[in-house]
Amino acid sequence: MKGLSLADKCIITWIFMIGLAETGHLLMVFGNRPFSDAVVFFAAGICIGGCACGIRWWKKRRGRETGKGARRRAKPAKGDSGITAVYAAVFLVFVLLFLFQIMTIWSQDHTDRGGDQTIETVESILETGSVYAVDPLTGSAYTEGLPLRIRILGLPTLYAILCRLLGISAWKLLTKVVPTAVLLLGYMAYWILAKQLFPNRQEREWRLLFLAIVAALICCGSYAFGMDGYGILYCGYRGTTIRSAILLPYTLALCLQHRWKQTLLCLLAEACIVWTLYGLGACLPVVCGMGAIRLWQIRRSGSLHTVGEEG
Repeated sequence: MKGLSLADKCIITWIFMIGLAETGHLLMVFGNRPFSDAVVFFAAGICIGGCACGIRWWKKRRGRETGKGARRRAKPAKGDSGITAVYAAVFLVFVLLFLFQIMTIWSQDHTDRGGDQTIETVESILETGSVYAVDPLTGSAYTEGLPLRIRILGLPTLYAILCRLLGISAWKLLTKVVPTAVLLLGYMAYWILAKQLFPNRQEREWRLLFLAIVAALICCGSYAFGMDGYGILYCGYRGTTIRSAILLPYTLALCLQHRWKQTLLCLLAEACIVWTLYGLGACLPVVCGMGAIRLWQIRRSGSLHTVGEEG
């Protein structure tokens, strides 16, 4: 994760967790493995990934300490914090909106579960030790079976694994913990996008204003089902919410940074959690559209350069 910000690392870690859970899920569906094997595989993957990142960080820090001629970071002058009144005001507005959203998620006594069986599916996985062994609503075996596209979606398995490892109920995880994590990761994705839209450090007020506008739109868009704000505040555990709140803005930010290979992570993550033409629902058009614009820019700059040389 060289050259990545903390926000990048958090989002990539979340995508990595989705990938681990999806692998364990496929082992259960097609390999007839028990749920306990998926838990062990997930925990082992997290431990190995954490150790690898820790070793990399330790080596990098050690190299900085032993390197010759290392430059010390310039310390800001005393009494010059660089924080303007506008920045402080916008920051206060964002914090108030963020706290309101957190309170909304944790204080509500109901979550919109219309047409969704994720919580029941997670509970059935924890009880039976296998995925899609029984109908989560009736408790009996399926009579007609499930479509393959639904069977390979690994989001319920991820939540069941987290319930087992964290020792909390499926209801609390899906209605409180996961929506809070999705909200935080969503703001991280939009912050990365804001840094691309306003790349200069002198434009940090605009970055924060962009984030405050996003927070305001989430609150204003929570009035009806289907709106992004409604999904984040009232059903943040759904795959469609994760896609709109995290994957889409992060994909756009990666495209603006020309990090095309990493957009594949977002495409794969969407394919694992959302039932839309095997994941090719939203992130892929964004990548294709931004890629086409980038190719047009390259060709146009090349043409202008050629014309300049001829002139």
